Amino acid sequence: MMAGFLLLFLGFTGLGSAVRFIPRPVVIGFTNGIALLIASTQIKDFLGLPMKENPSEFFARIRAIAASLGTIDWTSFALALSSLALILLVPKLVPRLRVPSPPSSPAPGPWPRLHFPWPPSAQSSAEFRKVCPHSRFPNSGLT
Repeated sequence: MMAGFLLLFLGFTGLGSAVRFIPRPVVIGFTNGIALLIASTQIKDFLGLPMKENPSEFFARIRAIAASLGTIDWTSFALALSSLALILLVPKLVPRLRVPSPPSSPAPGPWPRLHFPWPPSAQSSAEFRKVCPHSRFPNSGLT
């Protein structure tokens, strides 16, 4: 938590550029430490362990996870493993598609109409109101 606040503080105050004056091994160690802490908090959910609490201290967390390894939820583990495999393998196996990126502004040119059918047709509006009766489309002024 403190590392996150430190990173936010450095970013918002503009002191992030001062990192170049900190030795590279210190920066790499800090970054790897944060990555290790974040990854260790995800092990419980990745394995589907039914632990009541996930201790905040690293070594206590690892001991609690090791003690709970016999209670792995294999469905959750299979889903997590297949998701991780997709994330890692798809960029290597699927060729990159050349798709033009939309402009930074949300309104210019034909981009909003290419991606979003606006204004919505009466049929889609009626279907939407059946599913979400208390919702309404915002008045965008585009019609």
